[in-house]
Amino acid sequence: MPVDSGTVVQREPPRLHIDTNTLPEVPGHTVTHEIARGGMAVVYAAHDPMFDREVAVKVMLPGHDAERFVVESKVTAQLPHPGIPPVYTLGVLPDGRPYLAMKLIEGRTLTDEITFLRSLNAPHSELLASSSRFAGRSGSPTHRALSTAT
Repeated sequence: MPVDSGTVVQREPPRLHIDTNTLPEVPGHTVTHEIARGGMAVVYAAHDPMFDREVAVKVMLPGHDAERFVVESKVTAQLPHPGIPPVYTLGVLPDGRPYLAMKLIEGRTLTDEITFLRSLNAPHSELLASSSRFAGRSGSPTHRALSTAT
């Protein structure tokens, strides 16, 4: 699937072994460390030397649907909302996996907020409500669903 003119994202999972525990080489960025890891992607902190700014780079894990990643990235880029980080770049790593560079937002994670509230023995309904408010004010988009599962 074309990302832009001339750039193609592979549709099938990579056939070569990709070590997702090492920092990827992202074109135009210097990746410094891993921030978070989810079921579909890993988010890294990186430096963008072109604009001399720190960014977050989300890289799809091997074996996932690259087309879906690209579509979700394009949708995110079109959502002008203070709770959604602006997208700077959509590209492809040399191994064929797509990546997305976006504004790096510092602060507590949703997991940190839930852990803090649990330490106060807050009821599950308050955990969920507070987590939703936190996601909205922290600049972190609520992705898919929030859950109070332990």
